[in-house]
Amino acid sequence: MAFTARLPESVEADAKAYAEFVGVSMNALLAIALRDYLDARMPDGPGVRRAPRPPASVEAPSPAQKPAFKAPASRSDPCPCGAVDLNGHALKWKHCHGKP
Repeated sequence: MAFTARLPESVEADAKAYAEFVGVSMNALLAIALRDYLDARMPDGPGVRRAPRPPASVEAPSPAQKPAFKAPASRSDPCPCGAVDLNGHALKWKHCHGKP
């Protein structure tokens, strides 16, 4: 199911800046926000499956803190930066820093 979010310009600008600060795409940021909103509305009954939550505080590393790393041998190997998707799985090099 496709979904197009239309945000007021001021909200969109703030969301883009925050997504860039955190290091996620706008789609990921909206997915996290929607999941948090829906989680707050759902009853905590049996059978309610919850996705793992990202860390509460995410700080952008300064350029001096960013580790230098080499490309892995295969494009399908995990990215050495340690990036994970919303489910906590390691991102592959080809979907992270190995994008052309």
